[in-house]
Amino acid sequence: MALFCVLKNEKTVQVDDQTRLDARSSYANAGDAITQVEIDPGDGTYIDVTSDRYLDTQYETDGDKTLRVRLNATEEKSFSLSVITEANDALFVDDSKLEVHEPDLLRYVRDGRNSYKDVHRRVQALILDWLDSNRFWKNNGDRFVIADLIDQQDFKEWATFWALQLIFQGLSDKLDDKWDQKADVYRQMAFDARERGTYRLDKNDDGELTVGEKTDNSSKGLIRI
Repeated sequence: MALFCVLKNEKTVQVDDQTRLDARSSYANAGDAITQVEIDPGDGTYIDVTSDRYLDTQYETDGDKTLRVRLNATEEKSFSLSVITEANDALFVDDSKLEVHEPDLLRYVRDGRNSYKDVHRRVQALILDWLDSNRFWKNNGDRFVIADLIDQQDFKEWATFWALQLIFQGLSDKLDDKWDQKADVYRQMAFDARERGTYRLDKNDDGELTVGEKTDNSSKGLIRI
């Protein structure tokens, strides 16, 4: 007889951004039954969520949070969540940039969230990975981090269209439906925005844009994203 605590949660979330702590995958075996599910969102207080088995919440302060799931008031397990400030998150754009192109887009935010900050964060990581894989490196050979992108204006249009592409890809459930068609449109727009002439990158780690740090992108090969 055993109880198994399972929690699905985002690993990183911004202060005041809604997130879901989902314990619905918790289970019992050998004839046992789950009669009570509780979640501690990180403040040391258990909340009974037996009915839904998940908790939608948000955090007013940043820092590393220890989350806990407890089953039948006996079996419990800890999980981690990092809450960061808007400044430290340093996302290229916010949802208002998406709504310029798709005014009703927030209708499709996934359950347990009230923004697309998770998508913007994913795009941020994808852009940094693209720079690395296309040999945009610091003078010492290290890959760039978000603080090294001195002028984020260089990346805002690219980030906007890439986010829209990912969102509509996620909504699509078959080839060439309306969501798939929208994703294709924004994929091409993201591609075009990416091929801007220069990126302003801090190659020497001094925190400033100096002579020689405007990186020419016009000679890069055209790689489909």
